[in-house]
Amino acid sequence: MMPSETAQAAQPEVRYSGVSEGVRRSWSVMLFIIGTLMLTIGAIELEPFLFAFGVLGASGAVVLHRAANRAREQRRAAMISSLQRPVLKLASERNGVLTVTEVAASLGWSLLRAEKILHSLDDGWRVNSEVTDDGVIIYEFRELLLGRPPPPDQADGGADPVNL
Repeated sequence: MMPSETAQAAQPEVRYSGVSEGVRRSWSVMLFIIGTLMLTIGAIELEPFLFAFGVLGASGAVVLHRAANRAREQRRAAMISSLQRPVLKLASERNGVLTVTEVAASLGWSLLRAEKILHSLDDGWRVNSEVTDDGVIIYEFRELLLGRPPPPDQADGGADPVNL
């Protein structure tokens, strides 16, 4: 079975920059262990330099760990954003109504990925999810359901509502 062009375009290209989050996380754990060890020995032996370096090491570990978490969140946000585009295109092709199974089947994704992306789009205004009596979650893309509204000057035939 040949994947569709939409499914091929749905595979995101996420670019990594700088040091990877795994390296940062590994260094943060090692630095935290060493810093805690130095801090403990410095406190027991009343050695101020060892204690100070222990504090610096533990603080550096916390900073590295936070940087790794920030990088992971940015990567996830970029991936979700890139995966939303093919879902929006599919929604426009399907007149603004989708289910998780339709997205997974059309784009060649797992059900879990399709569900996460649809859930990320569900904001309650533009995209709304409703559960049917059968237990199926239907995602309605309201702007696509309504179509495009006419411009304000053409909506009422050009009449001025104040002077009617």
